[in-house]
Amino acid sequence: MGPCTVLTADEEDRIEALILGKAL
Repeated sequence: MGPCTVLTADEEDRIEALILGKAL
């Protein structure tokens, strides 16, 4: 989990998916 904890679990999942997608 990142330093920004104001995000909901859904938002965190979405952002993580985006970051992983860009990293691939």
